[in-house]
Amino acid sequence: MYLIREKARGVIVNENPAPLGEELTAKDLKPDFDAQTMEFLRYGGSELPEHYNVDKTGLILEKTVVELAAEGLISFGPELAQYLEAEEPTGEALPPEVADAASVRLIELALQLKLIKSVEDCQCAFEMLDEEFEMELRRKYRPGYENKIMKDCIEWLMAGKPKGDKRHAKYETMQASLAAIKEKYRPLRTELKEIIKALQGKSDRDQGKIPVVTDGTKRAVKARPNIKKSNRKA
Repeated sequence: MYLIREKARGVIVNENPAPLGEELTAKDLKPDFDAQTMEFLRYGGSELPEHYNVDKTGLILEKTVVELAAEGLISFGPELAQYLEAEEPTGEALPPEVADAASVRLIELALQLKLIKSVEDCQCAFEMLDEEFEMELRRKYRPGYENKIMKDCIEWLMAGKPKGDKRHAKYETMQASLAAIKEKYRPLRTELKEIIKALQGKSDRDQGKIPVVTDGTKRAVKARPNIKKSNRKA
């Protein structure tokens, strides 16, 4: 793609969708091209990105997510999720454990870019982690099976804890699995809680009061990817 942009207004006044391999010149696009007031730009894609940089040769480069975050052009929510989806490999369907972990990668990226800046953001992130935990649990235990294992263990206890009974062993295995899953999310939860503490301190200094601490159990109002809610906390 080739474009002519006015320097003063930054407005695209002419464009040609031809591939860069055709090696068009500014005069090919606009015979009266004036290098003093116009710029001749090139882009390797078919659709001009919303935010971009232009290098010394006039080549258009899409801004990276780091640049977008630093310039306040992206936030924690659907926009960041769309960027993450664009970075995913295309073609074959992703394995369930990879597809389901999209929210975790989103939160990790948002924390890295320092885009989680409010209690609402933290609440949203906690809910997303809760949902990820629930999906991972369901990959290990079908709905209702967890309660069955607990019920069987209670019956084992009431029966006097007979030796060699598999009911207790299944319960211990399930508890170990739950603990392992929770441990995966512990670093992210800890970082989110630290952000809330810092926000509480700032609110206390600025307003003379401390907001209610939340661990993600309250309904978040922050816009986020369409992920089902869960009452379970990872």
